[in-house]
Amino acid sequence: MHMSVVVLPSKAAKLLRVRWPIWGILTIAMMLTMLQRVAPGAVADQIMADFGISGAVFGGLTSLFFYVYALMQMPSGILADRIGARKIVTVGSLGGAVGVLVFAFAPNLLIAYLGRFLVGLGLSVIYVNVVRVQTEWFRGREFASVSGALTFIVQCGALLGTAPLAMLATGIGWRSSFVLIGFLGAAIALLSWVLVRNRPADMGLPSIHEVETLERGEAIKRDHPAAPQPPILSALRMVLGHKHVWPPFLCGFGFYGSFVTFAGVWGVPYFMHTYGMQRTQAATYTLLITLGMMVGSFSVGLQSDRIFHRRKLPFILYGVLYGVMWLVLSLWNGGRPPITLLLPICLLLGFFCGGQVLMLPIVKETTPRQIVGTALGVANIGTIVGGALLQPLFGWALDLRWDGLVREGARIYPLAAYQLAFFIGAIFVAIGILGTLLVKETHCRDIVG
Repeated sequence: MHMSVVVLPSKAAKLLRVRWPIWGILTIAMMLTMLQRVAPGAVADQIMADFGISGAVFGGLTSLFFYVYALMQMPSGILADRIGARKIVTVGSLGGAVGVLVFAFAPNLLIAYLGRFLVGLGLSVIYVNVVRVQTEWFRGREFASVSGALTFIVQCGALLGTAPLAMLATGIGWRSSFVLIGFLGAAIALLSWVLVRNRPADMGLPSIHEVETLERGEAIKRDHPAAPQPPILSALRMVLGHKHVWPPFLCGFGFYGSFVTFAGVWGVPYFMHTYGMQRTQAATYTLLITLGMMVGSFSVGLQSDRIFHRRKLPFILYGVLYGVMWLVLSLWNGGRPPITLLLPICLLLGFFCGGQVLMLPIVKETTPRQIVGTALGVANIGTIVGGALLQPLFGWALDLRWDGLVREGARIYPLAAYQLAFFIGAIFVAIGILGTLLVKETHCRDIVG
């Protein structure tokens, strides 16, 4: 039997106070993960020159992170359920720090590959564990808001890994810049061990569910059996056979897959080829898409928790409007909207894609508590698989309609090629919208134990 602590107002108040430093450290760890995810791209020319490698080899070096990250999502969920975030984030952050230092001091390409592998391996376990901790420390009616804030802050790491990192590397070199990142990661690992606790009970505090019960003025049962932790294979079978996990998987697959493909890979070439922009100007528009997504994630979380008091309705609303903006970009004026309207189009495209953050509270609220980490890991795979599939499909469509024009050794794709690529992207967005229609409405509360 699990003995519940006596729930006093003072203990409840302490829980609501001490959770923020815990969440803050974990969020910074995830922000640093996102920075390292994109960091090589900001100093690509320096890395390629140092190792004497081509663009194709550099692409393989950077993509190693994503392959390792994707493969580790399900194990990350299992570890989150069985060991807890304190140990996993500490070890993962330390492993990522070691990896980036190996990469920074790499004398040859083989050691650089090893460093990048270690970075991906270490940092791959952090995201699911951060969200798993949120399930223990935040009320159901706060979860979407906190998840939106997490996404906003994490994407700040992606922004820091672009122009600011490039400027730092110009001043002190890419190797010294990566050494600094490594030491920051080691500091986060130390703080995670010192400050993070997996659940309130580790500090002698009531659970967040008991606090919610107290706030409703209901009686709290002092004794209740602890939910048994199923064997690993049984947990996997439970998650893979759980019908409420797969609609959020489809949402991440379609929404984030299309977002990262356009904003992260093919948006800059599109704006350059279609509007004749310089690279810096084109990159500004893709930055606007990312900024829109950051604000949209935070906005939809607050709206879901405090206005709609629902998950499904705002999810569908944001998903459909994201699809509308995707069609506006790809169909208006034959796939070339007026340049004067590109700023609001890009902002709104990213803003409505931010609705995909609602997949997190939906998974949390529809999954048995003892396997929620594993379920989050499985659902998160959809975001990675979507991008991994659409990015090459987008490129294949462009090559299929390429008319042979080359400038300075690079292919210049016509508008017709981008129209075909956008059509394939629209199919992915439609899959995401289908996922929103299939999700279970939870009314912002756990509907399973």
